[in-house]
Amino acid sequence: MSKSEAKNDPSIPSSDERRQILLHLDASLIKDLKKAAVDLDRSASAIANEAIDGWLKDRALRKGADDN
Repeated sequence: MSKSEAKNDPSIPSSDERRQILLHLDASLIKDLKKAAVDLDRSASAIANEAIDGWLKDRALRKGADDN
């Protein structure tokens, strides 16, 4: 996904809405994430953001993207 496409995708927060976090992940998970990002033409951050958002919503810990 190009930067211009990302700007038009409402599921991807703008850079001024994003913050950085450090996570320690298994090496194999990182490797698979990077491969998926290349295969899907998406950033690893976008995939991780989607996965974490879904995980939180599944557990009723997050209602929507606008809930901070």
